[in-house]
Amino acid sequence: MIGCECLVAMTQEFVSFLGERLDHDKRLMSDLAHLQTPGHARSFRGGFFDTARQDYGEETRQLTVLCVDGLSDAATEMQDRTEETLAVAFGGMTDKAASKTAEAS
Repeated sequence: MIGCECLVAMTQEFVSFLGERLDHDKRLMSDLAHLQTPGHARSFRGGFFDTARQDYGEETRQLTVLCVDGLSDAATEMQDRTEETLAVAFGGMTDKAASKTAEAS
């Protein structure tokens, strides 16, 4: 994934997460309305924050993986293009280009 593809993947992931999280929160608010005592509400609140912390932590991890993969792909692409440019500038062939030419023969 390079550039825009990476941004699209990250945006899709985050929008999906937010949709799921909002559905979850909506169900929790409905459950909260049916609690009988303040003690239940305190316990419920603690569970809510623990779950939210875990969910957002996992989402951050997933977005970080997508970002790192995108950066790695971009760096590889930049290296390949730089080698191709230098080969053209100096009239030679890159190792990758030479191996592709040999494979095609």
